[in-house]
Amino acid sequence: PNDEFFFKFDVNNDARIHKCQWLAKRTDKYKICDENTAEYKDKNFLYRPAGVVCLSTCGYCSKSPSMTPSVSPTDCPELPTKPFFYGYEEDKITFIKKPKFHQCKWLAARQDQQIKETCKSRTDWTDGSSIILSARE
Repeated sequence: PNDEFFFKFDVNNDARIHKCQWLAKRTDKYKICDENTAEYKDKNFLYRPAGVVCLSTCGYCSKSPSMTPSVSPTDCPELPTKPFFYGYEEDKITFIKKPKFHQCKWLAARQDQQIKETCKSRTDWTDGSSIILSARE
């Protein structure tokens, strides 16, 4: 609830940063979660959008607890169908690199070493309108 996210720029072009707690009280919270996808970086911190930061508030989390214990419990268990950015693959005909995505359930079925290597990646991907996080997120 105290996590902060980038909401939007105000009329003076100043970044408006809010907490998930603020979002939870809004009647339009789901619209904000789904439609506001921009990020803002100040000198010290990258503020991500509500849909990335406030997963529970946005309704992106399962209401039932996860059956898999985790090292650091969260209020938001991993979603098996959540996509993550895996890397780029080169088209064999055009030689153009295209982003490659997998779902969390794909990663869960891998060997421990591959999971560790994949989760070390801190690369996110954006097409300018949406953000797909790395597996680490």
